[in-house]
Amino acid sequence: MALQKTIVKERIHDNSSETLQDVWISSKRSTSDFNLTESMDDSVWIAGKNGEFRDIVIKHIKESEEFICFSTFLFGDELIEKALLDASDRGVRVYMLCPSEKIDKDFEDEEDIDERAEEHKEFLDRVGGRILIRSAEHLHSKFILIDPKSQEKRVGFLSTANFNRALYGNPEIMIRLESGEIDSLFIQFIHGFWEQAQSEHMKTEEGRGRFPAVSKPPEDLNTGMSSCDLPVTVKSPRSKYENLSLHEKVLNFITSTDGALTISTYGIENDYDVTKGISEMAKTREVTLLAPLKPVNAESYANLCKAGVTVLGIDRLHAKVLIGESDGEKIGLLMTANLQPKGLDTGYETGILLKENRLMKVLQIIENWKQSAPWVYKDSIKIGKATEDILVRGEITTARGKTQRYIVEKILDLSEENLPGIKQLSIEIEPEPQQKNSSALSRKVKYRWIIERPILPKDAQRIEEDKEEPLPLFKKGNQVFIVVTEENDIPKAIELKRTKYKGARIVIQ
Repeated sequence: MALQKTIVKERIHDNSSETLQDVWISSKRSTSDFNLTESMDDSVWIAGKNGEFRDIVIKHIKESEEFICFSTFLFGDELIEKALLDASDRGVRVYMLCPSEKIDKDFEDEEDIDERAEEHKEFLDRVGGRILIRSAEHLHSKFILIDPKSQEKRVGFLSTANFNRALYGNPEIMIRLESGEIDSLFIQFIHGFWEQAQSEHMKTEEGRGRFPAVSKPPEDLNTGMSSCDLPVTVKSPRSKYENLSLHEKVLNFITSTDGALTISTYGIENDYDVTKGISEMAKTREVTLLAPLKPVNAESYANLCKAGVTVLGIDRLHAKVLIGESDGEKIGLLMTANLQPKGLDTGYETGILLKENRLMKVLQIIENWKQSAPWVYKDSIKIGKATEDILVRGEITTARGKTQRYIVEKILDLSEENLPGIKQLSIEIEPEPQQKNSSALSRKVKYRWIIERPILPKDAQRIEEDKEEPLPLFKKGNQVFIVVTEENDIPKAIELKRTKYKGARIVIQ
């Protein structure tokens, strides 16, 4: 067979034993059998597109008669805003705690945080003068109390969601408060209003807001927290008073309960006593963490995974819940704080111990999320054992610039890659192609490259005295060339080079 001047070579490389790190693999779970209604017995709600929780809040705002106490980290809901302003216009006093335009992004770091922060700032400017707003960066609890001093009409709600689009889009839980919880939250609100808030929104003539420092509370006003029966975080640079009972309750819940432990959180700090407690518990009990797909949490996810915690991923999960057992009975804790120092060591947060009907409804929600969570975190996994769909960490460009996100990739059975071509100096010497990592994730990779065979230089001269050799010989300077034209010439050329013309190059003409 005549020799071709170029040939195509292929090689299949098996990647099955290669290790992927910091990935989410598809759980292959279907959510079709786990649909829940947004409203659960008028005591527990989950966020949803129908806005059922928003509607019940608005209903009670419309029925308010005396005053409303409201706390949120971000605000951005037109209908709740209108209801609050309408209440203010008919003489209901509306008091609000929230950050000013300075949003601490350690609490929230979603891609659209800047947009949500701008919505919040515009809200403050719109309602200034009609709603009394006090602010501080660490105010993060989310609740609303309506006529809290009226034993007949009082109603209150605690939410893991901010009062904005999170009420419709994120996995969130909201609950109706019991009477004693309203008392405790009212105490926390008064303390937050006078001791934790650092500034008060004042509207300028131009319609923009400014935030002068707040005044000290009246001497005869009790702003203490001694009669608050809820686990809370209350600590700020402005006040010497602190209450970190929520941190204590969370840590005790993790380390002192028994049975299976399930935790849902948005943020989790790696080198933190709470996180270390979770890892320790995984040695002796089943521990499941429900978490959002956030690269900033990756170190925590990896270490918890190594410790034996099952980490399940749900996009934009924001609910903060702990479920365990005590003396064979299920217990639950719903809260506004993430498992981070900002929230449990400093901040303004609230927790509610769940019992009876509310506990059973929240258990149903958490079990739903566990069964239907689409992703399972793996600190490392062999490509050969990975599911077809995975999430890997990558960089994307947003309005805020470049940021890390988990990006969907597919594990292919076979991918193909073209390698740079190779030029041979002598036909029998075939250098290895320059290997590169495949741009695709696949169990096997077929590499393809082109070899350009060596060609006799045009100005090479025939060696006339060696015409009796089995193959033509040429020379250019001191370099000898052995010319082959057929595939079966190559072994003869190699032998001729070995025995008589060491250093010669075997080429085609």
